[in-house]
Amino acid sequence: FGIEVILQGKQACTNGTRVVLPAVDHPALWGWLAHECGHARETNFEVTRLVQIQNQFDLLNIIEDARIELAMIQHFPGVEGSLNVTRQFMVDEEMYSRVLPDSSLAWKFMGTILFRLRTELLNQRALIGHAEQAKSTFKVEFPLGVQVRLDSLLRKVSKLTSTEDAWALTQSIIQMLKDESEKEKSQPPQTIDSDQDQDSEETGDESPQNANQEDPD
Repeated sequence: FGIEVILQGKQACTNGTRVVLPAVDHPALWGWLAHECGHARETNFEVTRLVQIQNQFDLLNIIEDARIELAMIQHFPGVEGSLNVTRQFMVDEEMYSRVLPDSSLAWKFMGTILFRLRTELLNQRALIGHAEQAKSTFKVEFPLGVQVRLDSLLRKVSKLTSTEDAWALTQSIIQMLKDESEKEKSQPPQTIDSDQDQDSEETGDESPQNANQEDPD
C-alpha cells in the first residue's frame, strides 16, 4: 500500500502516511494493516479533524471504519479473510467491550451500531454474540421510533463513498436522536382518574395499558 509501518504498543492507528500496529506475533497483524491502510487510502482526515465532540467523533469513526473495510474488501477481496482473523483474535483477547444492561447509554447506542455493522454489513461472524447481546439491550433501552429509524439509516452505510458521506450520515443519526427525544418529551403523560385508581386498589388488578410501560431514559 506504500505506507510506512511501525510495530509498537497495543493500539493500531494511522495519520494517513504512517501506520502503527500492535507489537504482537500473530496473523491478526495483517487485518490491522489492511484496516489502517484502508484509512490511509480512503479516509479524508481533514473531515475527521473537524469533529471536536468526542461522542460525535466516536460515532463517525464506527461508521467510517465499516465504510473503509467494505471498500478494501471490494478492491482487494483477500483482505476479508485477514480482517476476520483479526476480529476473532480481538474477541479471544477480550478487546471488545460488550453492550450490557449497566453500560453507559452512549455505549448501548454506539456499541450496537458497531457490532451490527461488523456482523450485518461485513459478515464478521466472530462478533455475532456481541451483536445479539447488544441488540437485546438496545431494544429495552431505546423507544421503537429510534429502533425503526436507526435500521433505515444503517442501511445507507453500504452506499457511502467518502468520509464526507460518513459524516453526513453521522449527523443524520444524531439529528434522529434529537427528533425522537423531542417526540418523547412532547407526548402528554398518561393519567388515571380517581375512580379507576380506587378500583385498581380494591381489586389488585394491573391495567394492561400501563403494566409494562417504562419511563423513557
